[in-house]
Amino acid sequence: MNGSRSYRTGAVSETAIDGTPRQLLRVAAPLRQELINQIRSSILMFEHEPGSRLVERTLCDQYGVSRTVVREALRHLEAEGLVTIVPNRGPVVTVLSREDAVALFEVRGDLEALAARLFAQRATADERRRLQTTVDEVETAFASGDLQEALAAKDAFYDALCAGAHNEIMTGILFGLHARVQLLRGVSLRASGRQPETLKEIRRICECAVAGDAEAAAGAAAFHVQQAATVALRQMAGQKTEV
Repeated sequence: MNGSRSYRTGAVSETAIDGTPRQLLRVAAPLRQELINQIRSSILMFEHEPGSRLVERTLCDQYGVSRTVVREALRHLEAEGLVTIVPNRGPVVTVLSREDAVALFEVRGDLEALAARLFAQRATADERRRLQTTVDEVETAFASGDLQEALAAKDAFYDALCAGAHNEIMTGILFGLHARVQLLRGVSLRASGRQPETLKEIRRICECAVAGDAEAAAGAAAFHVQQAATVALRQMAGQKTEV
């Protein structure tokens, strides 16, 4: 990463809690990017459930933008893998199959193990201190009970891990997978009892990586992804049963 790229795909925007339309701010980021961030956030927070339709007119009214901007945003989210265009239905929130999820976890496991190994070998003293700080931030976010905060805190942990790994190619691949990985992460973190175990697992990654034990750090990262995969796949199976 080396300061040039974040593992995350975009900032999470504010969410209205009183049911009123959320008007986008016309500052800083271009309007299209603001809308992309808003819709992405609503998908990752499960405000739009997998398989649900994303109606252009509804999105126009909700965010106060033109249909052209909505279509551009949906095309971008389609490229990220969060939206699927279904014939005769239009855009819907992507439903990941079990096979898709397994494949994503396989790739994620290898890449995050590599990130942890390289961090242990290459990170500076400041980067090691930053990683330790992010673990404390994850603990605080988990204690809040807010899924959005929990996902943002885990993003910060992986940003720090990738920064200390000093491998732009690896970080770029993770960047490309991030939206779908984040969707699966949300599934696993919503499972009862998962967050305390997640905290233990990332503390172990941090301890090994900061200590410079490359193989132990890689093993801890791989174990964390394996545990997340087990929980997420079980959650997905239960959701299908309910449907």
